[in-house]
Parts: sequence; C-alpha cells; structure tokens
Amino acid sequence: MRTVIHFLFVVSIGLILLSAHDLYAATGAVEVVSPARPDAMAYPVTFRSVQAGTEADNPALFLNSDGTPYLGRVGIDTWIGGRTRLYDLPVLFALSPELQAQIDVPFTSRSVDSYSAGSSTETGLADIVLSLKYRVEMDNLFECYSVLSAKFPTGNPEKGLGTGGYDFSFTHKTIVMLGSYRTVFMAGITIPPPSGTKLNGSSVEYGPTVSYMVATERTFSSTGLRFGIKTAGLHSFNSKINSETQQNALTTLDLIPEVSWPFSKEGRLQAGIVIPMITLYDLPGSANRRDLLFNIGVYKSF
Repeated sequence: MRTVIHFLFVVSIGLILLSAHDLYAATGAVEVVSPARPDAMAYPVTFRSVQAGTEADNPALFLNSDGTPYLGRVGIDTWIGGRTRLYDLPVLFALSPELQAQIDVPFTSRSVDSYSAGSSTETGLADIVLSLKYRVEMDNLFECYSVLSAKFPTGNPEKGLGTGGYDFSFTHKTIVMLGSYRTVFMAGITIPPPSGTKLNGSSVEYGPTVSYMVATERTFSSTGLRFGIKTAGLHSFNSKINSETQQNALTTLDLIPEVSWPFSKEGRLQAGIVIPMITLYDLPGSANRRDLLFNIGVYKSF
C-alpha cells in the first residue's frame, strides 16, 4: 500500500512539473505576440490617431486670413494609462483639398509582466505609420474619407515596442454634417504580412484586426469650443506561432468623451478620456481589463 501511495505521489509530482513546464513554454511563446494585458494591443497608433480621428481639423478645409488654405498641421498626442503611455507626433500635409498625407512618429512606454523576465518597463520608438487620405464632399452635407495606411517595423518587437513586421490598413469614414453637429461612422481593417515575421526565433503570423467607431461632435460657433462623444473599438483575431493558433483574440469597445478648444486661430487643444466598456481577451491567465486612458493633444496648422 505504501509503495502504491509513493508511486502515485511521484507520478503526481511529475505531472505537476510537466504541466508547469508546458504552461511556462506556452506563456513564453504567447508573450512574443501578446502582452500580459491587452492594453498595448488595444491602443495602437494606427487605431487611435488615424482610424479614430473625426477629421474635424483637416487643414485643407480652412483658410488663412489671406484666403489661401492651410498647407498642413503638426501636433503631439499623448495617451496615458496605468501601465501604457503613448506619445505620438502626427504631421499632416494637404497635397490638395481632396488628398492629404500624414505621418505618425510614436514613442511608447509599457510596463510588462513576463514569466521569463519578471516585471519591466520598456520605452522607445514604436512603429511609424504613413497614411494617405482621399476626401470626397457631397452637397456640403456628407464627407467621405478613404484612408490607406502602411505601418513600418521601426519599433523593437522584442521589447514590445512594435510588431516586427509591415502591415496595411484600409479605413472608410462617412461624415454627416447637420448644422453645428458632425457625426462620423468608421470601419477599418488591418492586414498583417501574409508571410509572417520572425521573432525570438519563432515564426509569428499576426491575425487581421477590424475596427469600428461612431462619433458625434457639436461645435459652438461663438467660441469654437467643441464637445464630442465616441464609441470605438476593435477586434484582433488570433495569431499563430510556428503554425499553431494562439488563443489571444481581443475584442474591445470604449466610450470616449472629448472636448476641444481653439487657443488661437491656428492652434487647438484637445482632451479626452478613454473609458473601457468591453474587453474580451482569450489569452489564458491574462487580466481581461484595461485602465482608463487620458488623452491630451495640441495641434497647430500652418
């Protein structure tokens, strides 16, 4: 009897160690494409600065005092949460009233909990995004924007500052203008490279991401003050590591109240709060929650 108990004890310990090893190995692999929390996946610069923008301050739509249109806009956007910080430097050029080009140079700081390296904070350049926007106006009531964006792997993926590969996003926005109200409907998709990429010796194939938003803004003509509310989110499909599907799909929906104030003829200050309403994250053992995210942006047209 004692021999049987001893045997069962040894087998149990072996199974526990084997399970722990498998969990450690699986977690280490998943960390290649997914942080311990979904914050970094939910706040990519493409989604926040390009896809979720309402185009209300497009410089090609406004005129200087001499009647000539503004040629562009520069600014800084900051998103600050509990463990994720994103600092974006967007520069937009109006090639014509219908065609604009935008480049986003983002810097990010992330706190990551890792089984292999413990808790650490990484800061540096993230993935740069280049976008082309084509605008069509219809009867001064509707605007449509078709946006093509390309993301370049300038961030270090091993530090969680980038994905390690190129991808392309297509975004469509339909804008309805009624008096002082402006309503934006957005749908977009991001396609990762079909060949995948190599990270930490593993072959990684990211899943595509779809994004969506409905936003309404009201501008007070006497002061230029603008209030808005957005509901915006995304769904990122499962990735693959070495051809094995990972359970790391992510679905989010946020409520975003915003206020914007023109501090000069060319300058505008914007502030908002990203309130996570829905977070569905399939990664085993992850904390399926996100922190509040505070946004402050300053822009100047030229």
